[in-house]
Amino acid sequence: MAFVACQKESVKEEEPVQAETHLTLNFTINNGEATKAVKSGWEYGDRIHIYFDRDFTNFGKYLDLEYRFDGESAEWVANWSDGLEAVIAGKTSGILEAYYIPFRSMDGSEYGDMSTYYNITSHDKPWITSETAQPTGRPIYSYFLQAREVAYTVSGGTLTATFTMGLPSGYDFVHFFLEGVGKLNYKDSPRFTITTYPPINSITPSRYDASGFHTTTHAGMVGYDYYGGTSFTGVLTPEAKAASTFTFYLIDNNGTPGTGDDVFYSKTFTGKSLAAGSAIILPDLDFWDKAANESDIYYLINSIPSAVPMFQYDDPRNPKLKHVVYFNEYNLGADKKQLPGLACRGHYYAWGETVGYSLGHTFSWEYYSFSAAPKDGTQLTKYINDPSFGTPDIEGLGTLEAVDDAAAATFGGNWHIPSDIEWSNLLSQCDWSWDDTNKGFVVTARAPYAGNTIFLSQANAINGSDYGSSMGVYWSANGANDMADAFMWNMGDPGTLRSAALNERYIGASIRPVFDEIISPMP
Repeated sequence: MAFVACQKESVKEEEPVQAETHLTLNFTINNGEATKAVKSGWEYGDRIHIYFDRDFTNFGKYLDLEYRFDGESAEWVANWSDGLEAVIAGKTSGILEAYYIPFRSMDGSEYGDMSTYYNITSHDKPWITSETAQPTGRPIYSYFLQAREVAYTVSGGTLTATFTMGLPSGYDFVHFFLEGVGKLNYKDSPRFTITTYPPINSITPSRYDASGFHTTTHAGMVGYDYYGGTSFTGVLTPEAKAASTFTFYLIDNNGTPGTGDDVFYSKTFTGKSLAAGSAIILPDLDFWDKAANESDIYYLINSIPSAVPMFQYDDPRNPKLKHVVYFNEYNLGADKKQLPGLACRGHYYAWGETVGYSLGHTFSWEYYSFSAAPKDGTQLTKYINDPSFGTPDIEGLGTLEAVDDAAAATFGGNWHIPSDIEWSNLLSQCDWSWDDTNKGFVVTARAPYAGNTIFLSQANAINGSDYGSSMGVYWSANGANDMADAFMWNMGDPGTLRSAALNERYIGASIRPVFDEIISPMP
């Protein structure tokens, strides 16, 4: 530490001693992960942003490290936010957090300010810089590395820390590279976007607060220019991890989105599987199928499910296993563009039927698939035990089989209509708040999925062709197989909660698909 003093002849006492505020960095930065789509290791121009002590008196300030390599020697060049270096120089120890995000602009040439403004209506621009600095927004690559809760010390004018930049826990990133295309005519917007089924989602750091960085999930991967092509990054969903067939839908907006000259492609890959850390080179666009009808691609993309983990519960048959239950973000048949609100109610389904209908369809015993003559609810053809309602099922079926489950029939895999256990856990393990503007409940998960939310519309039910009461009702997969009823989860009158109730199976009600993943948290 250096001290400076001076004296004036007319003043005998020394002036106050000023501490030096410049810090020498003694950082060891390890990296065992891929830093960009198809290669490993640090690269010239890579940047790491370091935040200190979650000190929000200095919110938005950070240490920016830029990697330089001249072919022989490598170094990290430091650039401090105004005033932050002096603050850290005055400390002796603390905790830092480091984040690496590859690119600030779509062509990889700019980085800009890390302060963020997240526009929830522009999901095609997952990370947006300060409105003042860049009013139109400048999206970046959604892949990131981090080091959390790293101890640092300050002594003798030297800041010392050792940390490893790694993938955030639970984020199974994969990368895709489309060679030969990617020149951007409109720099501030992505030219290419890929959506897949089963879904590989885009994960974006969306805000930084007292608990650290938070992320936002988006369907679809936005491409950016990279070494003569376009790179895409996504995170594997549970459905994608288990899949061996994938369909990719690619939109080329020809440089300017929304001008009517978009080109649509699709490609199905069979016998393939994806693992975290994969880097895949996609075939040239000449080998993709060009979509004959744009609306078909939009419909397919819009119908791809988006799974949100909401809670866990113990497997009743094996206490060493847990079920993680993911709720789809929208009702079956809903238009995602209309979320939230009553417009997102989706289709209406009779219990056990896989075809949904809009308003105007008549729901009655006469039209119910499992109704037998005289078609008045006294005789059924499946899911019965009581002989007075028809010939009993040999297995005594009480829960919908996949063939009669609309969610399973639509999405496949482990998707299904929620069971009574899953509905009751959503009610007891999550926080429910009434949204009077959009007429429905916002359901917020607790730990370990704190902050995740879904919206359940007060979608009502249809009896006959009448748009029912004001109650929001959703089918359960469980039937009462000794009578002509099934369980329906009622949200009650607006703003109130109720649990399961029996209702006649022919009634038209909403379906909210869920995905169940079994994990083993114990060694």
